[in-house]
Amino acid sequence: MDIQSPMLMRLYELWRNRHLEGTLPGRRDFDPVEMKDCLGNIFILEYVPDIDNFRYTLIGTKIVNWVGVDNTGKLVDEIFDDRMRQFYKGLQARQVPVRTSGKVVWRDKEHVAYELVTLPLSDDKRTVNRFIGAMDFHMKC
Repeated sequence: MDIQSPMLMRLYELWRNRHLEGTLPGRRDFDPVEMKDCLGNIFILEYVPDIDNFRYTLIGTKIVNWVGVDNTGKLVDEIFDDRMRQFYKGLQARQVPVRTSGKVVWRDKEHVAYELVTLPLSDDKRTVNRFIGAMDFHMKC
């Protein structure tokens, strides 16, 4: 993972330190106090098996401020096209973390760049049923 943002690297390291002996960490393995520097940048997705989709159960205030809308409670398909749901399905099956970056092309904010990490979580330590992630934004030069 070629993570540039120090804040995202700290979150990734927290996740990695809890990814022990081949088991996945769960949401309960993360203490908000030790993540206070990135709480506003965090999002949590929960898998909804009845409809084979993912719901944003938490979106940090810094993400909301940069993106311009709070999508907490919405399904991935309500915000993005089906490619994003398929992206998360692939991560769910592979059980791997991912880093992405690019321009904020949505909401007419092409002058803003982002870096994002998405990390799989599991309540039973085996099956991915959530993701924790974070976004870091900056103005492009």
